[in-house]
Amino acid sequence: MEYIVAKATHPDLKVRYQNVGELQKDILNIGKIGKEYENKVKIRKRNIGILLGTFIISLLITISGWSGYSKDLKKNFDNYINRGIEARNNMD
Repeated sequence: MEYIVAKATHPDLKVRYQNVGELQKDILNIGKIGKEYENKVKIRKRNIGILLGTFIISLLITISGWSGYSKDLKKNFDNYINRGIEARNNMD
């Protein structure tokens, strides 16, 4: 029933029922449509879950990579400073 209401009230006119015959056909086959609609909803939810999981994993990989990169930058900076201090001390 949700499918029929959603289709009848869809904002896009091309998606809505174009004539009473289409609506009548769906009403007569309401049990079949319900299962098809449920399957579409399940697939959509699964796809959204996969997309969200992929996004979260990508975000975690990016954060961990940036963290390691930042540590390397700090390590290199500290090495340059220490070499500069050693060079200055050797000049004296």
